[in-house]
Amino acid sequence: MIVCKKCGYEGVYEGKNCPGCHALFSLSEEELARLSEDLNLALRERAYESAAELSHMLADAGQASAAATYGRMLYEGDAVIEDKREAMTYLLFAAEQGEPMGAYLYGRALAERGDAAGDFFILYAALLGHGAAYEAAAEIFFSIGRETDALAYLALAAHGGSRTAALSLARRYAARSDLAGAKWYLAKAAPLPPSAWPLSIRLRSTAAREPQAPSVPHIGTLIAELRSEAERRGYKRIDLSLTQMLAARGDVSAQCRLGLLYLEGYLGAKDIKKGADVLKYYGRHGNADAYLLLGDAYRVGTILPPSRAEAMECYEGARALGNAAACVRLGDMYCEESTPNIAYAYLLYKEATSLGSREGAERAGSIEQRREALYTEGKAALISDGEDAYRRFALAASMGYTPAAVALGFCYEEGIGVKTDRRRAFLWYESAAKEKDAMAVYRLGRAYFYGIGIDRDFKMAHRLLRRAAAEGIEDARTDLFALLERRRKKALRSLYSLGMRLLHQGKHAAARSTMESASALGVARATYALGCFYEFGIGGACERDLAFATYRRAQEQGFADARASYKTVILKMFHEKSTADSR
Repeated sequence: MIVCKKCGYEGVYEGKNCPGCHALFSLSEEELARLSEDLNLALRERAYESAAELSHMLADAGQASAAATYGRMLYEGDAVIEDKREAMTYLLFAAEQGEPMGAYLYGRALAERGDAAGDFFILYAALLGHGAAYEAAAEIFFSIGRETDALAYLALAAHGGSRTAALSLARRYAARSDLAGAKWYLAKAAPLPPSAWPLSIRLRSTAAREPQAPSVPHIGTLIAELRSEAERRGYKRIDLSLTQMLAARGDVSAQCRLGLLYLEGYLGAKDIKKGADVLKYYGRHGNADAYLLLGDAYRVGTILPPSRAEAMECYEGARALGNAAACVRLGDMYCEESTPNIAYAYLLYKEATSLGSREGAERAGSIEQRREALYTEGKAALISDGEDAYRRFALAASMGYTPAAVALGFCYEEGIGVKTDRRRAFLWYESAAKEKDAMAVYRLGRAYFYGIGIDRDFKMAHRLLRRAAAEGIEDARTDLFALLERRRKKALRSLYSLGMRLLHQGKHAAARSTMESASALGVARATYALGCFYEFGIGGACERDLAFATYRRAQEQGFADARASYKTVILKMFHEKSTADSR
């Protein structure tokens, strides 16, 4: 009984439209739930007329299980006028919604008509777990020579209570001489038909043992085969359902296709959010191709709204999974920016090359040729056109070419083609040195030595210049020698200063010994001071002949004291300390 909410019609349900006002009947969620309960009760009590009306209403409301029930009633003429054509419509609807019984009944009906699509729907129903479809699926596999698959489905049917399947398995196990397994399946076939009595007598003394239940060995292949068939025949919902099965089993291409089907609106309206979520989900679970597909969709902007940020995020996800194509696409995007980052793009292309990408190798090679040509042209322009040289060096350096970065630092240091900026020069040298370029290491060491764009740091300079010299940079050897000479002179000056402090403190013997050491190392002032020590007996005996020779040696070393002012200072220090001690 149905009641029209619009005109108040009350009567037997005959279709989607009200006989009184021809408006579509509408049912609330509560009404649908109540009708479903009524249908189940009617089926249990075998009230088929009521069940037919209820299943008709629910089927028209889109309930797949009710459509299968109503289709079966129409096909078999249970409490309704038999209408096989109408039945097929409802059964197909149920099958396309993934309702196992509907798929099986529709397949069986097609098979009765000799339609090859019947096998497809029966196998689909078996995949959906419909017990009655197992035995039919086994027959299909036996007919095409796939015995292992057939035995697996036959076992499923036997375990589901099919006596014919159990008897068939018992005979097959007996033929293989597995009598214990044959006895176990024969017991499941009881009561036995007369044709099975000879086998029962043969197995009378055999102990039954449950054999290991075979599993469907090529389930993934079967799903893929059925999916292709569904696509070919235009069963879009079944195609989608089988694609979901494959995706859940870890099939990479199916996971990508599933997301794409939602994005493209395979069943009608596009579901952009669901498609993107599906691809991201499988990407996060290790499917780089899913990330790549979604990245392409965001980048091209035909299926999804264009989004550079989303595309790069997807490509980075695929790159993290070791996908070479993602590295190439990221590199392309960095090249396409309004201010291209060619250096980083080059690194991405090299990464793609290391992952086996020929495309990445070609792009990296193209950048290498271009930047090397710019660097060569820049060197040639250094003499005649500094600005042109600077411009070419800057472009090559922006492509990640280390020699060009060193040359650009030199341009900033010397003001070639650009305003002198020693800090920038230092930063370019430092950046290039990180790439372990010998010339860059030399230039950086020189910057620390002479304080070019950075505070002097002789320790750092010494370390860097040694590295550069070890790598064959001759100029580094020269600067390293100058640095070592400077350190030597500093040490000698320190030794002389120590001698003078000791003299001032009245430690004359120690002062004389220190000056002798400094003089022996070539410190001219120390040699002259030592002559004073000898002449006036400071810290030891007075030795005038030795003093005269020492003065001459100091003069040869380049020290002169024509007015004896320096000698006066030493004598004054000596007498001041001696007078203070006598007091």
